[in-house]
This record gives sequence, C-alpha cells and structure tokens, in this order.
Amino acid sequence: MSGCFSGESFVEQVHLFLIEYRDNGNYTYRHSWDGCISSYSPLRLIFDRWAQEEHCGEPFEHFHFRLRDPTEGRTLVGDESSRDLRIHSGTRIYIARVITGEQ
Repeated sequence: MSGCFSGESFVEQVHLFLIEYRDNGNYTYRHSWDGCISSYSPLRLIFDRWAQEEHCGEPFEHFHFRLRDPTEGRTLVGDESSRDLRIHSGTRIYIARVITGEQ
C-alpha cells in the first residue's frame, strides 16, 4: 500500500483495491494495488496516485475504472466519493487502459 490520502476529512477511511490486467507479451496477468482515502474525497485522488505510482505519472484519464466487475461494473469518472457510492473497505475497482488511435 502506498499510504493513505487524507483529503477533506479522514473521519471515515476506505481501503480500496485497484486491479489491472496487464499483458507482458506472452500472457495477461492480474496486478493489484491498494490504497486508502477518506470516504468524502473524490476517487480521482486515489486514481491519480495509482497512475503516478504504477504508470510513471501518466494521467489517470487514460484508463477506465469499473466498480466491482471488470466488464459490467459501473464506470467511474473520479468525481464520485466512496460515501456517494456507498462502498466500503475491501471494494475492488477494475482498471483497463483506454485504447486511442495515438497508441
């Protein structure tokens, strides 16, 4: 875990797991990262920290974030808070790279 981001109010801490499926050329593997955030803070703060640590500062907007299911889960844009979504510690958020014509 990279540490907790305090945000607006750290009264209610939420520990989240961000799961990304990566391809190393031979096979796809699951990579997990975890961090915590105030339940009142927008999720973009933890998404940004994940991108800074896992993808050398690449903007988190280059990725899709889905709640609880990698293909059918609710898409998150980062403006939501854990409290808004009523998610608690242990919740999994799945990540996929946005494919653009530039890549």
